[in-house]
Amino acid sequence: DLSELGRRIDDSVAVGNEAASRADAVRADIAGIRWRLAEFDVLMDVVRRAMPEAPTLEQLSRAPRPLDSLYGALEEVMRGTHEVVVERVRPYVEDIAVVGANGPVIDVGCGRGEWLEVLRDAGVESYGIDINPVYEGLWASKSLDVRVGDVREHLEKLKPGSVRAISALHVVEHLPTDDLLEFLSLALRALAPGGLILLETPNPENLLVGAWSFYLDPTHRQPIPARLLAFFVGSRGFSDVQTRYLTRPELALVPTPDPGKPWGQDVAPVVEAINQHLFAPQDYAVLARRA
Repeated sequence: DLSELGRRIDDSVAVGNEAASRADAVRADIAGIRWRLAEFDVLMDVVRRAMPEAPTLEQLSRAPRPLDSLYGALEEVMRGTHEVVVERVRPYVEDIAVVGANGPVIDVGCGRGEWLEVLRDAGVESYGIDINPVYEGLWASKSLDVRVGDVREHLEKLKPGSVRAISALHVVEHLPTDDLLEFLSLALRALAPGGLILLETPNPENLLVGAWSFYLDPTHRQPIPARLLAFFVGSRGFSDVQTRYLTRPELALVPTPDPGKPWGQDVAPVVEAINQHLFAPQDYAVLARRA
C-alpha cells in the first residue's frame, strides 16, 4: 500500500544519505593520508641529506624538494580531488576536436595528469611536461606519457609547426612576466598553423580569489587579470583570442530583488556588485590560435 511504499522510499533516501556521508568521510581520510605522506617525504629528504655518503649530482637533481613533496597534498586539498578536476577539464576536449592541425597536444605543467587522462580516453595523441618528478609513480601507474624537465628547453627543441595544441592549466600564474611572454613566443613557434593554445588560471576579478584563495598556493607569483593575459597572448602573434569564464554551479548568486517591492531598485545595484565581485567565476581560460 501507499504507507509501505512511503516507508521504502524513506529507507532508500536514508541509505543514500548514509552512503554519501561515508564517501565524504573516505575523501577526508584520503586527504589526511596525503598530508601525512607529504610530511614523511619531507622527513626522508632530511634523512637523505644527513647520510654520511654524499648523494651524487644526478641523485640530487632528481630528488624532490620539500615543497615538491608537499605539493601533491596541497593540490588535493586546495584545487580539488582527481574526480572534480577531471570533470572541470573534460569540456576542453571539444576545443581540441575542432583543431585541424596535426601533431600531439602538449600539456605544460601537467601535475597529477587529469587532463592527460581525459585526452587519452578521448583518443587524442598527447603528452605532458612537468619539472616536478614527485608524480612519476602516479604517471607510470596510469600509463601517462610525461617528460620531466624544463618546458622552455623542451619547446626550443621541437620542430616548428609540429604541435596540434599546447595547454597550460593553472601554470601561468607561477611565471614571472618575462618568462610568460617567452613561453607564449615558444608556443607560437611550436604550434602548427591553426594550432590551439589553452591557458587556464585563477580569476582575480573574484575578490575572494584575488585577495585570499590565490595565496593558498605558496608557489603562485601574482594573479593575472583576464584582459591582461588576453593582451599578452595577442601581442605574441596569436589570433582569435577569446576569454572564457568558468562558472561553477555550486557558486549560487545572490537573488536580484524585485524592483517592484520597497527598496528593490535601491538594493539591486548592491546585489549586482556583490555577485560581480564575490561570486564571479573563480577561474577563466584564454584560448587562441596560431594563424
